[in-house]
Amino acid sequence: MAHDHILLTGSYVSEESIQTWDLRTRHVIKTLSWGGGYITPMFELSEHERNVVRDKNGTLGEDSKDTDAFLYSARFSRQGDLILAGGAGKNEVRVFDYTTGDKVCTIGNLQKPVLTLEVGNKEDKFAWGSADACIRIMNIES
Repeated sequence: MAHDHILLTGSYVSEESIQTWDLRTRHVIKTLSWGGGYITPMFELSEHERNVVRDKNGTLGEDSKDTDAFLYSARFSRQGDLILAGGAGKNEVRVFDYTTGDKVCTIGNLQKPVLTLEVGNKEDKFAWGSADACIRIMNIES
């Protein structure tokens, strides 16, 4: 799956931390919830829809559950069918299906934040480094 005009970003923010952008138009294509699934960015909702989505505390409702990703790294898999991301908010690595936005797996309960993540260019492997001074390498299996 080629992503010639798509940029994937992982941001150090509490909500809407994973986004894909169209480089031709410089607009967000999709926003991925850390809990899994694509969400509609607030700026694309009508005023009525914004009020329905917000809860009594003024924060986003169901779409934003499981927030606080605070990402340091996000990557497409070698085939481009998966998104891999890791960070400091939950000290974990998560893998998402690019097409559906579904969470495929979580590697959690890490002692320290995930600082970097990289995908192999010849094999279906990925590696991540964390603040515990370890590098871990895993296979990507479909």
